[in-house]
Amino acid sequence: MSNIISIHYLLQFFIFIYIIPISITIETKIKFAFLNGFNVIRCSDDEIQVYQPNDNSKLYLSDILECSNKKDVLDSGYAGFKWDKLKIICSSQSDQVHEEQFITKSLDSYKGIQVLPDVQGQLGQLGKPYALHVEHNDDENEITIKSNDQPANDAYFNKNTDPKERRIYILFNDHPIICRIIFTGGEDNPCFSGNDQEVEDVEHACYYNPGADEQPTINEMEAEFKQIDAAEKPDEDRTYLLHLEKPVYIFDL
Repeated sequence: MSNIISIHYLLQFFIFIYIIPISITIETKIKFAFLNGFNVIRCSDDEIQVYQPNDNSKLYLSDILECSNKKDVLDSGYAGFKWDKLKIICSSQSDQVHEEQFITKSLDSYKGIQVLPDVQGQLGQLGKPYALHVEHNDDENEITIKSNDQPANDAYFNKNTDPKERRIYILFNDHPIICRIIFTGGEDNPCFSGNDQEVEDVEHACYYNPGADEQPTINEMEAEFKQIDAAEKPDEDRTYLLHLEKPVYIFDL
């Protein structure tokens, strides 16, 4: 009987050892961040940082971060990236289309990671998974996130929004970061106005939740953005710290 008990506990021990390396995979600090667009960092359970520099701003995130636990939030060798142009690429027959989001690495961030991690995508807050992949170009400071080809038709833009919008979420594997791209179109079919179009009005936003056990979700990101929008905040400052607890959300989308 004692041998059976010993074997039982031995099996539990090996299962525990096997599970630990698998479950602890997400980075606990921010190893890369975007230096333009709208950015929100959940510092702790009661602090949240907002920063929205101009597109041409040169900055170190470490200089503007006001979190009281700053050392626990940002990796000392983090890399800075910037959103660049977004293009819509149509096939020669204009029946297939995909997006190409260009990203540049800040020259000031030479100490950080050299390549972006793999990504996952989703269309819309309630949408389906969307195939995205990272492509590193010949220029080592330029990166492109591309989608797979899809039909170019009247389902491209969401008809339930006014104006009709395209909303793409990007999840960076094993990192506490989720980003969102929103752009709109006046025509149902994006290929009506030609190929290789650069989108003019694009909104980029990212949410960071370092220290969490899991990657942030779309629902979590949108709940944070909603409460920030409703909170009292500085009128002119583009970088500020708010004392807000984590919002309550009912379920993950």
